[in-house]
Amino acid sequence: MLPATLSARPYSEKYASQSKDALDYYMSNIGEFNKAAAVTGLSPEFIFAIISPELSQFGFLNNLAQTGLLRFLYVQGGKTYADYSIGYFQMKPSFVERLEEILQQNEMLQQQFKSCLIENPNSRKGRVERINRLTQPKWQLSYLALFCMVMQERFADKEFPNKEEQLRFYAAAYNTGFHKSEEVIEQFTQKAFFPLLGMTKYNYSEVSLWFYRELKTNDVNSLLSTHCPQKSEQHQYCR
Repeated sequence: MLPATLSARPYSEKYASQSKDALDYYMSNIGEFNKAAAVTGLSPEFIFAIISPELSQFGFLNNLAQTGLLRFLYVQGGKTYADYSIGYFQMKPSFVERLEEILQQNEMLQQQFKSCLIENPNSRKGRVERINRLTQPKWQLSYLALFCMVMQERFADKEFPNKEEQLRFYAAAYNTGFHKSEEVIEQFTQKAFFPLLGMTKYNYSEVSLWFYRELKTNDVNSLLSTHCPQKSEQHQYCR
């Protein structure tokens, strides 16, 4: 197999159709992103950008990773036996388990996210429930919002010069693991390992930043006209 390479060609050009699909998803679900963002105090463009690279690869990975065998192994033995990416946002069971552990110990977060807790989380029934939730976009949005809240609390003392630098850090944490140290996460804002199965590698944070800028620099109504022409006159997200 040929070694992976870095490319000067922008991700949005190499994966043009996939990038458009990701933007289509945002415009089709802008109402849901607005609701999730309102909980966090961040903008919908910001929280979408965190998961946008994963979303752009979902179509390719969907049939590749989400096999019945992996699901069976996780349900039977937990993350030690199988810990694979699921759903549009490509969240792993271990990602959600870590969020649940933090939530269990945080009464303030429970005021908004108590529904994310699972009864008997380490049981087979609990793992089945977790997998079922991860296949549903509404639950992934809830976990994304919770992730943002955990990040804001965990790195409350970290100062960001602007929103773009904050996004770079949050995106790297989402991609590499929010439980890791600030130093490790910062290192990953500069490394190119995405997409995992792609021969050409990109920096996850930079890809997230492209999506963020695309949404911030273009008028929403213009994007609605481009991605959801049938709804452009109604100023509503496509449904």
